[in-house]
Amino acid sequence: MVPHDRRLTGERSLKALMACDALTAVLVFVAWLMMMFGPGGSFAARGLWSLKYFTVLSNLLMAAICLFSIAAERRALAGGELPSWFGPLRLAGVTSLTITFVVVMAFLGPVFGYAGMFVRANLLFHAVVPLWALGVFVAFRMGGLIPFSRTPAAVVPVLLYGAGYVANILINGVGQGPTSNDWYGLYAAAGGNIPVGATVILGIFYLLAFLIWLLAGGRFRRGRS
Repeated sequence: MVPHDRRLTGERSLKALMACDALTAVLVFVAWLMMMFGPGGSFAARGLWSLKYFTVLSNLLMAAICLFSIAAERRALAGGELPSWFGPLRLAGVTSLTITFVVVMAFLGPVFGYAGMFVRANLLFHAVVPLWALGVFVAFRMGGLIPFSRTPAAVVPVLLYGAGYVANILINGVGQGPTSNDWYGLYAAAGGNIPVGATVILGIFYLLAFLIWLLAGGRFRRGRS
């Protein structure tokens, strides 16, 4: 258990965070409905096919985390404490969303064009929700709830997604054109060298998680884990 201080002390702060979490979940739900029933833009797919994209899964993960967080925040309002998973789980969700935004801006946008990245549901998935969730995490100083030793857990979602992404390519082949299993072009960018590509990507993403942690008030503490 962790004390609900560091910008989370008091009824007003907890209620404000609950409202932010509810808005995040609603935005993600609306965006997914838009994509499922009317795809448009790059990296969009109708129905459950949209779940192959990390950009979509990262948003759905954050929505689920927000719903769990609301339950924890309600208990804290009743006089309890926030659970030990609260901070690390939030960092994992926010890191996943920030990865989505950074990859779109720095890799997918230049390669496939920005126009298709920011239309309809993609605008919410690729920019609005990631920036909003990051802003909430920093504003409430949630990094202060997370020991440094738990920051590596922030890259677990992308590690799991990457394992599935690579397994699909190894089992079914790379493919070509619209049916390519390397839809993000990551396998091609790594020259087919999976160990090196995975190490570089995970290293960059962990550095991103570490910077988010610091920005949100994370600090090294002697004698604490």
